[in-house]
Amino acid sequence: MSTESAPVPKSGVAEDVQQGPRVAVSALVTNLREYGLILALIAIMVFFQYTTSGTLFKPVNLSNLVQQNSFIIVMALGMLLVIVSGHIDLSVGSVAGFI
Repeated sequence: MSTESAPVPKSGVAEDVQQGPRVAVSALVTNLREYGLILALIAIMVFFQYTTSGTLFKPVNLSNLVQQNSFIIVMALGMLLVIVSGHIDLSVGSVAGFI
């Protein structure tokens, strides 16, 4: 009477962990077109932060930017709601221009 044990399957977790960085870099390269605008925005923000001696991200400057552009932000959010809901209407821009 001999008992043979079945081979224990590998879980594959160690292999997935080792391929993690490669998968992340591959996804970044694949979606570089979508991430390009975000990377450009970050580069512009870093450039202006450096050239303005650090005043771009000060709380006073950020609150002034929000206060000065609050009506545009409200209109943009309204237009975003119209576009996302699928009811794109060309007259939305002309009505927003009357304000």
